[in-house]
Amino acid sequence: MKYILSFDGACEPVNPGGVATYGYTITYENGERKGYHGVIGEGNGMTSNVAEYGALIKGLQRLSLIVVHNDEILIQGDSQLIIYQMIGKYKVNAENLKPLHAKAKKLFDYLKSKDVIIDYKWINREENVEADRLSKLADKHYVKKI
Repeated sequence: MKYILSFDGACEPVNPGGVATYGYTITYENGERKGYHGVIGEGNGMTSNVAEYGALIKGLQRLSLIVVHNDEILIQGDSQLIIYQMIGKYKVNAENLKPLHAKAKKLFDYLKSKDVIIDYKWINREENVEADRLSKLADKHYVKKI
């Protein structure tokens, strides 16, 4: 079976320090697509990159429950930083991203241990509309602390 994971994150109304949200879709080989969204956190420590990693991690966690031996996953996002860090083209220098990167790599390694074939692809923002919409939708549903 082949899957496409498209992910996106947002930090609004300010970055850093806003509400970090995620959105992702999983597209199945038959064309069916399911979307998910939620909130990572609010305030200190929240950035768009934290939100992007949160979206990737949430998507990988869901895929780890459904993929089987020899399945294929294409992971795509519009965050060049996250995609390139995951494939090793960029180093992870920001201290706040190191544990998130490690968690994503651990999920990646788990999937690889099931002989899942994984490719990463950086895509333009215009190609990631649904994941972006879902990440923004999460913020609209979030009840902010007073």
